Amino acid sequence: MSSPYYLGIDGGGTRCRARLIDAQGKVLAQAEGGPANVFSAWDVAIGTLDALIAQIADQAQLPATEMRIVAGLAGANVPSVQRRLADWRPRCAALRVVTDVEIACIGAHGGAPGAVFIVGTGSQGACWDGDSFTLLGGWGFAL
Repeated sequence: MSSPYYLGIDGGGTRCRARLIDAQGKVLAQAEGGPANVFSAWDVAIGTLDALIAQIADQAQLPATEMRIVAGLAGANVPSVQRRLADWRPRCAALRVVTDVEIACIGAHGGAPGAVFIVGTGSQGACWDGDSFTLLGGWGFAL
């Protein structure tokens, strides 16, 4: 692989967004799909994620195996879901799965310490101290 490619995925309970960038931060492709809550609708979420990865690869004309993926997914904080996610192996160079609130917090503060509270299909808060997260909530009505 000559240059790393980074695919960020924001998978919420209502919709999922994906953006591919190169090592210099240039946007190469982006796509949007349906829900990606791995706790409340595993099969739907995995289908959405796999479809978006394929769509991004097609747009960028790059094999997914050259992409390093970070997926922030609603429901990824649930221990039983974390065990299932350990078996999810999309074709990529590397994979890291975190919760949607963690990527929202990092994105909102540019990686600096800060806090967020997200409200959508569910609700959850996160505080990043620069070293670790404190998470609150994470549960909501399945709408």
